[in-house]
Amino acid sequence: MPDPDFLLPVEEYKSPENVVRITFGGDTYFGEFYQQKREKEGKNLYLKKYLAEEGYDYFGRKIANHLQDSDYVIANLECVLTDKDYSESPYSGEKGFILGGDPELTIAALKNLNVQAVSLANNHSADFGAEDLEKTVNYLKDANIVPFGAGANKEQAQAALKVELSCGEQTFKLAVISAYEFVRLYADKFKPYADDDQWGVNDLHPKRLLFQIEELKKQGYYVVVQPHWGANYSYAHYGQMMMADMVLGQCEADLMLGHGPHIFTDVHKRKDRWVFYSIGNLIFCNQGEHEDYAVPPYSALVDLIIEPGQGDSVSKALHIYPLHTDNHQTEFQSRFVTAEEFDLFCGYLFCKQFDVPAMVSSFKRLVQDGRFFLRLDL
Repeated sequence: MPDPDFLLPVEEYKSPENVVRITFGGDTYFGEFYQQKREKEGKNLYLKKYLAEEGYDYFGRKIANHLQDSDYVIANLECVLTDKDYSESPYSGEKGFILGGDPELTIAALKNLNVQAVSLANNHSADFGAEDLEKTVNYLKDANIVPFGAGANKEQAQAALKVELSCGEQTFKLAVISAYEFVRLYADKFKPYADDDQWGVNDLHPKRLLFQIEELKKQGYYVVVQPHWGANYSYAHYGQMMMADMVLGQCEADLMLGHGPHIFTDVHKRKDRWVFYSIGNLIFCNQGEHEDYAVPPYSALVDLIIEPGQGDSVSKALHIYPLHTDNHQTEFQSRFVTAEEFDLFCGYLFCKQFDVPAMVSSFKRLVQDGRFFLRLDL
C-alpha cells in the first residue's frame, strides 16, 4: 500500500436540513450454523458467552445508533429462517455451509437495527429447500420486514424493492433489484434459482434487467442493482467488470452495490456510473478468514443521501462508512473505524485504481460525531 500522505485531509461534516438517508448494509447472519457445527465437533462455542450474557443485539450494538437514525435500512440476509439443524437440510453432506438462523431471534435483532427490507438473492436463501425459503419470506412479511430477490416464480423473485420517501417538498423514488450471480454448479446441484413454477432466488440476467430497469426509470425510480457475487475474501474479477458495464451501460442502472465476498473490495466508475463490487458484511458471525487470505478487515455501511435541490429537484450523494468486521479482532461486534484505520481503508481503496489522483479527487474525506466516512457526489 502506498504512503497515505497522498490522501486529502479529513474535514468536519455538518449535515444540511431535510436530508433523507437510506442505508445499505452487506451480508448479515448471526452464526447459528457455525455454532451447531462446532458443537458436533466438540470445539469451543466461541459465541456462547456473548449470547448468554447479551443476546443477539450484542453483535450490532456499536453500529445500532447509526442504523436507528436512518430513514430506511436495507441488508442482505444470508440465511434461511428455520428451527432446523443444518443436518436436516436436503443438501447436508453436499454443501459445505448450510446457513439457518433462528426465526424469532434473528427478526428481533433486525428490527432493533431498524432493518426494514432484506435481500434474499444469495447463495444461502435456499439452503433448506423451497419450502423453508417460502417460510422465510412469510416470517419476514409477518414482521413487516420486506423480503425481495426471492419468490414463488421468476417474476416474483425479480420484483424490485420500491421505496418512496419525502425529501422536503419532493418525493424520492428508489427501486432496488437484488440478484445472485448465475453459477452452473449451484444451479445443477442445489437449485436455488426461481423458475416459472419453482420457489427460488433471482439470478443476475442482463436481458431481463434491461427491460425491468427501462420500465422503472419511466416511472421515475432511481435504480440500484445489488448483485451477490464473487469469491469469498477476493477482489473483483474481469467477468464482474464486464457485467457491471452491461448493467450500468446498456441497462442504465444508476448504481451498483454488491456483496458476497465478505470484505469491501473494488470501486470503479463504469459508463459514468459507480459500481461498488462488494460492501462486505453488516454483521456476519463466522470465524472470519481475513488473516488466512491476507485481506484488509474492512466492510462498509453505505448511505444514499438525498438532499433538497433547486426547484423540484433533489441532489444525491453516497456516504461510505468503513466498518471493522474481522470478528477475531472485534469480538464479533462490527464497529466504525478509527482515524488510523480510516487512512488504511482509503489507501487500500485508492491505490488499486488506474488513475489514483482522479479517484482521490472524487471522494471527500469527512468525519461527523466521531464516524469517518467518504462522500461521493452522484
